[in-house]
Order: sequence, then C-alpha cells, then structure tokens
Amino acid sequence: MALVDRINRIIFYLDDFDKGFAGDDDLSRRLAGMLLTWMQERTSDVLIIASANNIQWLPPELTRSGRFDQIFKIDLPNNGERHSIFKIHLARFDKRFSHGGDAFTPEEWQRLLKVTHRCVGAEIQAIVERAAFSIFCQSFDEETPAPEDLPPLQITLTALLESRKSVNPLAIREADRIESMRNKADLQGLPSSPVDSSIYSLGDIDIFGS
Repeated sequence: MALVDRINRIIFYLDDFDKGFAGDDDLSRRLAGMLLTWMQERTSDVLIIASANNIQWLPPELTRSGRFDQIFKIDLPNNGERHSIFKIHLARFDKRFSHGGDAFTPEEWQRLLKVTHRCVGAEIQAIVERAAFSIFCQSFDEETPAPEDLPPLQITLTALLESRKSVNPLAIREADRIESMRNKADLQGLPSSPVDSSIYSLGDIDIFGS
C-alpha cells in the first residue's frame, strides 16, 4: 500500500480479494483494519478494483457504500458473449475467423452454443485449443510433410463438439456451489453484462408455457 501511494495514478487490482479474509483469525482482522485505514486516509489518486468469488467472506465494513463505488456480478457468459469468446480463440488458429470473419452457419453456431451453455471463457479456450491440436495432428499423413507444407489449419464444428466432451464445466461439476454464489451475487451486485441482443439470444423464456 505504501508502494501504491508512492507510484500514484495507477489501477490497483486485488485478485481473489475474498481469500485474504477467509479465516477468522488475527491476521485477517489486522489485514482488514490496515486496508480500511488506508482506504479512508489515503491521498494518492488510485483506482481500486477487487474480484471475489465469495463476497460474504469480506468484512461488512469493506462492502458498505463509500469503500467501493459499485459492486458488479460477473455471471456465466450468455450466448452472444460465448460466441464472441469462441471467435477470439478460433482466430488464433484458423484464419477464417480473423478480422470479423466466420466459417460456421448460424445453425452450426446454435448447436455449439447450446452444448456450451454453462462454459466460462477459460473452458471455451480449452475446447478450442484441444480441437486445434486434434486437427493439427490429423493433418499429418504417412509421409509426414514438413511443417511449411501443411495446409492452413481449419477447425471444424465436429472437432469442437468432440473436444467439448472432454471438458467438464465447473458450473456443472459444482452446480450447487456455483448456483449459491450466483444467487448471493444477484442480491449484492449490479449486472456487468448488458442484455444479450445478439442473433443467438435465447430471449425471454416462459418456463410455465403461458
């Protein structure tokens, strides 16, 4: 904190902020006290951003108005966001997706987005990387051409769907815990994403069918 004050005019990002207060011990209490005092008395021009999975672990005085200007809930990505994340990672391996390009039909995207509806960005990255690795290995024939003779990598929907089978999303694997965290975040934070306005939006779903 002293170093932050000396540097001044920076963004001070505290990752996994809640982990420092998970234990009910003297260290956690002293840490909270030091941070509160610094936030109250500092004169440096610093933007403070913190991320937390369990906001209930934080001391209440740290989450009251005036400590942090806003609390936002970062939820699981919606269809439009997952579509954008997929294209970012696909463009790393397949030039057809570069500069706004696309190689899938809307129907193919709908199929891919449906089977990844509980995946986060890191899991989508893993799906694309595994599919790219699989396609790359299949491009070698018995004569094993030199790398410069290989055709451009083209990732198929089939490869992505197959890769998805080897990724078990955390939101499914730990469904009860994740839903509990999401529900608590709903009560305390503002949404960080706008309403999905993409062509892949699910829209308003009436579960009662009326």
